[in-house]
Amino acid sequence: MKTSLFWISLFSVIFCSTINGTKLKLQNIKEAKHLLGLTLNSLKSSLEFLNKEYNHVNLDAIIGTRLVDGTLKVLLYHIRQDLESWSLDESTIKHIQDLQMLAETLSDKAIPYVQQSDPMYYSRLGTLLAKDFWTLDFASKDFYSEDFLSAWLPQPGEAMHEQDSDNCITELLGTGANTRAKCQISFECWQKMTEKGYSGYSLTHQTFYLMIAYQMGCHEEMNKHRTLLGQPPPADLVKAYCASTFLEAEEIYKNKFPELRRDLFMEQAALCGAMGYRWFFSPDWLLEIISWQDQSSGCYKGETITESEVKMRETMEQHSTSRVKREEKVLTDGCLSHKTTVAASALSMYVRYITEYLQMMFERDQMYTDA
Repeated sequence: MKTSLFWISLFSVIFCSTINGTKLKLQNIKEAKHLLGLTLNSLKSSLEFLNKEYNHVNLDAIIGTRLVDGTLKVLLYHIRQDLESWSLDESTIKHIQDLQMLAETLSDKAIPYVQQSDPMYYSRLGTLLAKDFWTLDFASKDFYSEDFLSAWLPQPGEAMHEQDSDNCITELLGTGANTRAKCQISFECWQKMTEKGYSGYSLTHQTFYLMIAYQMGCHEEMNKHRTLLGQPPPADLVKAYCASTFLEAEEIYKNKFPELRRDLFMEQAALCGAMGYRWFFSPDWLLEIISWQDQSSGCYKGETITESEVKMRETMEQHSTSRVKREEKVLTDGCLSHKTTVAASALSMYVRYITEYLQMMFERDQMYTDA
């Protein structure tokens, strides 16, 4: 089905301005193709680094490479469905295909090492590494002014520990301490994982949780709990989380991307981008992400995030430790496992959205030519 001029125009406006009206610079097909080339090269460097380190990365990193694999696989499927409507040459399509295959291969190779290095963690969350678990195909969509009526501004501090989120995810997977059946969602976990007002990693993990619940087919259980609490459908919950996440991403941008917020910023784009929300993607933000990449290795470095820096809200925890967050791991030459893999995930989303933008611009030009 051909895209209407209304939607082409709307997408051009959205892609060229953020909610606060900042003017961006992606104006034509030539510039979009240039930006796509930069993104593909940056993603290639990240994946090649992770491929070299496949026997050292942790489970969280492979979730990221599986997300890259799934994102590019779905994109290639749509391209092949109607090649004539995509303004892509054969070399670009092959580049995307090569990166998808690299993400798939390195994920497959890494799993035995992840299982061996942390068997307990793998037994609980290893399902998330299954091939095609992350082949998400949510339609691209925008935020509208009414979507922000249910959103909230970011608040300092975290509302939950990593372990809290993990325990609730195991209920979905059927790998928890008290159940071996999937989708056995406790009221306590549902309430915790859908509470309004979270920010930071607690907020992104809410989106992550609902993504997993959707992939596991837990629709009946989700609807039962949300009905009891008078909540909207899960899709509307995700919309509220991602609208609030976008406001927080804007705050990170306005504060000039503090070092310790960059990992979170890329995780925000990766997760909400996977759910179809394209407002996280702009040339300015993309060029920032690429600028953080180590040019010699392809990885992402920086300060390791500790639990004392990702502080719990004072009402939740009075004492904070200096233990490095579990999901992060320092690799060769100070490269960071989680930061590199969320960068790769975010970059794969940029590949998707720039490619979709190119398709819309191509169809617009075709319409004008036909007219």
